[in-house]
Formats: sequence, C-alpha cells, structure tokens
Amino acid sequence: MNSAGERLWTNNGKTIIPIGSIFADQIGSDILNDTMVVVYENYGLNVIDNRIKATCLDKNGDFVWPGEHVMISDVQKQVIHSYISDFYGHQWIMAWCDTRSDGGDIYAQNLNTDGTIGINGVGIKDTGRPEIEIYPNPAGNVLYIEQAGGESISVYNQLGQVVLEKTCTASTMQLSLDTFKPGMYFLRLSGDTGFTGHCFIVE
Repeated sequence: MNSAGERLWTNNGKTIIPIGSIFADQIGSDILNDTMVVVYENYGLNVIDNRIKATCLDKNGDFVWPGEHVMISDVQKQVIHSYISDFYGHQWIMAWCDTRSDGGDIYAQNLNTDGTIGINGVGIKDTGRPEIEIYPNPAGNVLYIEQAGGESISVYNQLGQVVLEKTCTASTMQLSLDTFKPGMYFLRLSGDTGFTGHCFIVE
C-alpha cells in the first residue's frame, strides 16, 4: 500500500509463495532501498522435511533475484526455532535450531543482498551512495571515516547500546575513541540515500 492507503498490487495482492501441498511460515522480512526481502520456512505434510528459503521483491511486487527464491538450508530436518538478524555489513544472518543430527543443534547462514549466500562483496548497493571507508581497523584512540559527508553516525557496543551519535560535516570524519573500552563495535551511517553498517575493533 502507498502512503494514501491505496493497494498497489491489485485488490487481491500478488502470490509470493504458492500454497498447496506445500506450506510456508514467515521467519522475518526487511526493507532495503526499494526492495523487500522475505525469509520463510517451506514444508510439506511431513514436518521433518523443512527448507529455509528467501525471496526479494521490488516496489512493483516483481521478483528481483534470479530463480525468484533462494535456498538457505535444504537439509531434511525439523526446524524448531528460527531467527533473522537486522541488516548489517551488506547481509542478513539467519540462525535456527534443527534436528538433522540429534535432538537439536544451532546453525546459521548469511544472505547477501544479491540473493547469494557465503562471502560476497556487493549485492544491492545503496543508490547514489559513495563507497565509505573506515580506518584503521583495528583502531586505537582515533577512527577515520571517508566519504561520509552529511551522514548521521551511530556507534553501538556489543550489547546493542548506543555509545556515540554524530553528524558528519565533512567528507572525512575523525572519531575520538578515547572513552571506548577494547572490543568490537558496530558503526551505522544513515542519510538520504539509505544506510550502511561497518564493524570495527578498538584495541
């Protein structure tokens, strides 16, 4: 629906996952630029035959990725719990517990924005956004951010707490880390063209 409450994909909507002898449960969804990613469990009458899949739609309701649906996990098993992370580092992370080997182990897989899994550099880029670089990483008491003019900066610790918020006023920004304890931090930059995330370590 648009902001005026009008249905954009006809009154009946669009079929994303055909339901027949195959069922589906949504794990989670997220929006990136003009696309929406949906992660779901796909299973038949046999509950021990679950698959975890994902699909991506544009604002017109059309599939973005080749093949329309991406297989995240195709091991025959019963999925007990499942979770999808927020978008960061150009990817989402799915975690779940399944019974492939015993009573239940925890597994995880990533999903890149181009519909691939595993290591990938790019995916769907933030349109109009210059490539942002942070250095040094690991850092001491100073972190530099290149090509970040006009961006809002938020830094989070490993507990998800905001430890720093600033607005970049120049193309190169210098962050003082004097008060930061050693450890890993997550840097989120957001602006008119979207957002991006980076992890860095303070030594």
